[in-house]
Amino acid sequence: MSESQQPALKTVYVKLFEEAVDVIRPTSAVSLGQGKYQLLPPDNYDPEDEHWEFVPGSIVEVVRTTIDGKLILLAISLAKENFKDNDV
Repeated sequence: MSESQQPALKTVYVKLFEEAVDVIRPTSAVSLGQGKYQLLPPDNYDPEDEHWEFVPGSIVEVVRTTIDGKLILLAISLAKENFKDNDV
């Protein structure tokens, strides 16, 4: 795949469970179109340390929301099962 064909990467925020306070963490994600993204693990991802609402590799739907005055993409649900590559 040439550089011009690389997938579009965006930053998507994912809720973390089992934290003392509400936490969202940024991670890279591949834009699949139609508001769907595939979450990628960060280099330091440790599933024993961080319990993500949606694990890396998941295809999620996102919403745009504002946190602390910054517009972000927040993962809100797994993408519907009927999502196919040719739908993007």
